[in-house]
Amino acid sequence: MFTRVHIDSWSRKLTSVRYATICTGLAAAIAGCAGSAAQASHHVAKSALARDTAPNPSAAELQSYATSNLALTHAMLTHLRTTPAGRTTNLAYSPLSVALALSMPYAGARGETATEMATAMQWSVPQPRIAKVFNHIALAIAERASQAQRFTAPIRDPGQDESAPAPNDARVRLVNALWASNNLVIESGFLDTMAVDYGAGVTLANFAGDPDGERRAINRWVESETRDKIANLLPDGSIQRDTRLVLVNAMHLKLPWAQPMRRVPSPLEFTLAGGAKKQVPFVTQTASLGYFEDAFVQAVRVPLLGGSISALVIVPKRDLESFESGVTVQNLKFIRSAMQPARVSLTIPAFNFTTRSMSLKEMLKSLGMARAFAEASGGGTADFSGISKTENLKFDDVVHKAMVALDEQGIEAAAATAVTMMPTSAFVEDPKTLTADKPFLFMIEDEPTQSVLFAGHVYDPTAP
Repeated sequence: MFTRVHIDSWSRKLTSVRYATICTGLAAAIAGCAGSAAQASHHVAKSALARDTAPNPSAAELQSYATSNLALTHAMLTHLRTTPAGRTTNLAYSPLSVALALSMPYAGARGETATEMATAMQWSVPQPRIAKVFNHIALAIAERASQAQRFTAPIRDPGQDESAPAPNDARVRLVNALWASNNLVIESGFLDTMAVDYGAGVTLANFAGDPDGERRAINRWVESETRDKIANLLPDGSIQRDTRLVLVNAMHLKLPWAQPMRRVPSPLEFTLAGGAKKQVPFVTQTASLGYFEDAFVQAVRVPLLGGSISALVIVPKRDLESFESGVTVQNLKFIRSAMQPARVSLTIPAFNFTTRSMSLKEMLKSLGMARAFAEASGGGTADFSGISKTENLKFDDVVHKAMVALDEQGIEAAAATAVTMMPTSAFVEDPKTLTADKPFLFMIEDEPTQSVLFAGHVYDPTAP
């Protein structure tokens, strides 16, 4: 049913095999092969080169990445808060997922297309090195589940503490996958980069014959990798007969709190943006936490099990909308860096919501990534010749979806990003008190890599 990938003189470096025999997960070196029914009947083209599990980027490269990650966090907040998906409604998104997904086609971008992508994403690391940086970041973050599990094992004796988190409560998974039209000639160098730095092959898909079937297969893969937290990433009509390539990143995080929270026995009052009040469930803890306060905000950092990943909660002293309209990258960086240890009595609403699939096309174009979406007749052709030289590829869309849940047990969050491509044409005596009883901003961060994994805001904790 599916034709073999077109292979020329470099065929000795490639294998075209059943998915069940290879790993395509970004964290494959840690988690092992994780097959999917959505891909089991497809052939996969994959370089014979092994995954590089020790990419070792320099300190300067990692700091450059951290700067770009925070800039993207701010750029997405600035854009999405003005859209129907984020205006005075709950919003969740993953800057890391978006950057990882875009870094894959960037590996095959050339000329002005590559320059514009790097400028828009604020990637100052040379193009061949950026994949190494993301390889390191992905592998490091994927290890956080193992770190957390080492904390759960010693306390899982039911006779001692039946409420202790079980090892399977800790999960951090980042995976990438690519689907290509089964008649697209893919460059060997691109396949090498996908194998070495992303641990991924390219699944051969029948877009021309069954575009909606392939869309559903990709969505099933995303659902499987996020434990059904991200459903229907690609909406109806997003895959067409002339789709040539779909690059997808999926992330799923589930971690208990480092120190237990408890649910407040009775609902408390939460003030909505318009002034109305609602009774909602809250969770609370009093502990030594990172804390910052000035005339404008209160902020607290709450660690999750393992100590590397934490939740940063920022509660403006005025309204959230005014704060977000004026916040800068420098403001966010200062809040993060200015936190000091303090004993904090934290009370925060429990919430669980999903932000629907949203297109990032206009946002990316406004950041300067116009050429990647350009038609041949549009005043500047997209150049992804590093992916394929037989067809002039361009971005059709970049689609993103995310969810986040917080309760007394911990945090669960998931996100997926799809890039579709087509042919052109110190302690105090009394604790500080922070009660998030009005709209607030949150970020879920991996502290060692300074990565914002998820971000967003909460306007109504009870909204789905």
